[in-house]
Amino acid sequence: MPRDTTRRKCGTGEALRIGVVGAGISGLTFAAAMRRLSPATNVELYERDESATSRRQGYSLGLKGDAGLTVKTLDLYDLLAKEAITITNFVICDQRGARLLELPATGRVKRLTQRVRRQSLRHTLLGAISDTPIHFGMAGTGYRQNSDAIEAQFMNRQSVRTDYLIACEGVASPIRQQVIGDAKRYLGLTAIVGDAPIKIEHSLLEGGYFMSLGDDGSSVFCYRETDSIHLSYTVHVAEDALRTHTPAALLRRLQQATQAWHAPIPAVAIGIDPSTVVARGYYDKEPTTRVRDGRVCLIGDAAHPMCPFQGQGANMAMVDGLKLAQLFADLVARPAEAELNAEALERDIVSRGRKAVLASRRAAKQFHATHRFSQRVRNAGFRFSNTVIKIVHNMSAV
Repeated sequence: MPRDTTRRKCGTGEALRIGVVGAGISGLTFAAAMRRLSPATNVELYERDESATSRRQGYSLGLKGDAGLTVKTLDLYDLLAKEAITITNFVICDQRGARLLELPATGRVKRLTQRVRRQSLRHTLLGAISDTPIHFGMAGTGYRQNSDAIEAQFMNRQSVRTDYLIACEGVASPIRQQVIGDAKRYLGLTAIVGDAPIKIEHSLLEGGYFMSLGDDGSSVFCYRETDSIHLSYTVHVAEDALRTHTPAALLRRLQQATQAWHAPIPAVAIGIDPSTVVARGYYDKEPTTRVRDGRVCLIGDAAHPMCPFQGQGANMAMVDGLKLAQLFADLVARPAEAELNAEALERDIVSRGRKAVLASRRAAKQFHATHRFSQRVRNAGFRFSNTVIKIVHNMSAV
């Protein structure tokens, strides 16, 4: 982050202006943290959606590790705890229900996972940003910058001048495209997801999550919400194969494909509300070596877009938002150290992002292997790991 603008602003007492393109998890976390750490800084968010409720927010999120600590740092834990579910077990099965791997929770805070609805987290973060302005219907297209300011550009030829620009508008970020110029990468997998407003008692639903791996390289991911059961069926298809399907057609495909799978999958599939059904293609990008261009910074999915098979996306986004806010709070207090601190944060985001993107990509490939030999090797590895986990657990209980 160049120091001249910061020194000049701090010297005159004029507040820094920070424009945030994208009011998702990372953008809202950044704004909430800035509200606490540097309330005099002028932060404004620009969101492509027409309102905070115009788009369905999708599946729940598992907050763990540093993301859980971020929630506590922002004093949001008690608000989210009212709806959060503590995950006590994650089970991986084959499609006949044979358990391959069970991952019980530990008592350590950094290893606990709290599942919260994405909509609940977003609503809580919206409350935490207080009167920070959000401009809806503003889809970013790029930027121009000079020594004095940045001009953030939006659809319909709108533009905004700001001192710093934070881009966190997702995997298809136009600002990332301008900074790095890379294309998103389709992983060959698309999920059909939906929610069943039913109650089913089954041991696989008791601990938190379960995932079942199909003989054809497909998978089912399932968990219980407070008032429904969420199911995601992931299958190998061409990138646009399901794009034009109606929700009813998608649901029929899901039900037919899983009707012979183990319980409770067929019953959940039959109970899915068609109005909740959508198809989501899974994408990522190659890990980048930089997330800055002058006073422009990428965070969240704009910095490290990944598939969800390690459950890291929202966690990384929240950590990015908090750490960047801490950088700006330090920048206002100690502008002479701005560039060194920015370089350190960039290295951190790049390093964490690379590990998470590659781990998620490997998990997607492993879970959705299509060759029988690869599946057997994978399943044998899961069973061996399961044996080791049980031995360690029994030893620690003595």
